[in-house]
This record gives sequence, structure tokens and C-alpha cells, in this order.
Amino acid sequence: MGRHRTPQRVLSHLLRVGVVLGVLALGLVGVGTEGSWTNTFTGTAHAEDCRWGLCNGDGDPGPDNPGPGPDKPGPGGPQPGDTRTDEYITPSCMGNGPPPNDPGNLCGMAVSSCPTDGDLRYYVYTRLERWNGSAWVPAGNWESQASECRGPDDADQVVITPEQVLSWVEAYGLPAASAEVNPGNGRTLIDFETIFYTGLTEAQVIQVGPGGSVTVHATPVSYTWHWGDGGSSTTTKPGGPYPNFDVNHVYSSAGSYTVRVDVTYSGWYDAGAGRVDLPGTFTQPGTQTTPVTVLEKSDVLTR
Repeated sequence: MGRHRTPQRVLSHLLRVGVVLGVLALGLVGVGTEGSWTNTFTGTAHAEDCRWGLCNGDGDPGPDNPGPGPDKPGPGGPQPGDTRTDEYITPSCMGNGPPPNDPGNLCGMAVSSCPTDGDLRYYVYTRLERWNGSAWVPAGNWESQASECRGPDDADQVVITPEQVLSWVEAYGLPAASAEVNPGNGRTLIDFETIFYTGLTEAQVIQVGPGGSVTVHATPVSYTWHWGDGGSSTTTKPGGPYPNFDVNHVYSSAGSYTVRVDVTYSGWYDAGAGRVDLPGTFTQPGTQTTPVTVLEKSDVLTR
């Protein structure tokens, strides 16, 4: 049985003991992995020395260069009316299904429900295709088969794209910032420039993807401050304690407020073939709120 790979840069599916434990410990849900294809040629013209385009002396086979094997007319190729079975697999997670709208999500159930560490449980779909003389065309709909546990050597390879990496980053999460306030006791006055800042200023490095095989470098580019009084501000600086007034807020009413700061990152990743920029930015909401008590000013007369 041959394996049909998408014409993009791919990495080996390395879901072994480390990633199993890592995914379960983090409780990740919604980490994208592309489904994979397997094609079994069932036509009578399938030569013994030709397996899914891999024919002796035909060079490098693949979906874009299958050679004169079962995807092209010619010696060892299919004849009109020949059929083959396409197999599509996707992690056995809620929402996953056959093409064209499969999100290919990875979840804890797919990782933990197999008896062998490192195996992954997949939904399996098959569809009959028929050779029309120039191309394989669907001869039926995708049909669900029993789910199966498959190891790294049995599953197809995982497609790595910038969009895929960004979805892993969103699922994994980047470090969240906490807001600090001056004065340090969180008590301030109406109409007073109260100083805020965060200590999250450096670039972050995280490992995502199958087996942590993708290294992501994320740099804070902006900070959005939610003041607790209905207002918010976005700054490019993280602020600093007194006498730094880069980030400050003036409250107009007395009361108790909670402040949160969200960090927006931009970044790039290395999946083993050098730097690739991530598309757009990713905002990590702050997980900690800082209490602020705003008091009214009292005038005191002294002799």
C-alpha cells in the first residue's frame, strides 16, 4: 500500500511517549494536525515493480511527479475502468471528519485511548475512485470505517504551515502578563496619574507541534490595559515603576477596580528548515487581575 503525501514541506509524525505525556499534562484540545491520505490501487494494470508511482527507474515519485505508474497512462499504469480505494485518516476528535472541511484537530482522547504509548487513535474514511482515462475521479462518497490506533510509522506525515503553527500556538498559549501598580499597595486617588507596568518584556520561546518539534519565538509588540472602569488603552511599552510614567491611568471616580493587561505577540518558528514568519499576531489575555482602590482626596487644615 502506498501513501499519498501533500505537496508541501512535511515532518515525520513523532507522536511517541514524550508527546503523549506532554499533551495529557497540558490538557491541550484543538491542536491542528492535517489528516492524511493512503491510496490502494486495485486495477489489473498495477505492475509488480510499480507501487503508487514508485516505478523502477522513474526517479522521485509523488503526487506532483507520479511517473508512469498507477497515476499515469503507460506501462504499469491504470486502464479506463480500473478502481482504487482512497483512505483518509484524521485524529478521533469531536468535529473531525472527511475532506474537504476536516479541521484535523488533535485532542486528549485521540492521544490517550490507545493501549500503546506513542500511538494515536484515528477516524478512518474510505472512498472508491475510478480511472477515467486521464485522472482518478470519485466513484462514491467518503464512508466511515472503524477507528484505529496507529503508530508513528503507520500514520502519514504532518503538514507544517505557518497557519498550522499559529493554531498550535493558540492552543498551547504564550506566557500571560500580570499588571503591577504604583503605589505598590494598590491605593490611589481620584484624578491622580497612577503608574502601571508589567514584567513581561522579553521574547518567549515555546515548543509546539508533534513531539514539540516546532520551536516558536514570540516577541511582545503591544500591551492592552483594561482599567476596570470601562476604559482600555494600548501601548507599545510595558511601562515601569516610578519614576517611569510610560503607562498611567487617571480614575475619575472613587471605588474598587481590577486591572488586566493582555499581550500581543508577533513571531516566527523553525520546524527544522530555518526561520519562517508567523502570519499576523496573537494576543494572550492576562490571567491575573490587579486590585486598585481609588480614594477621594481629603483637604486637611493645619495650624
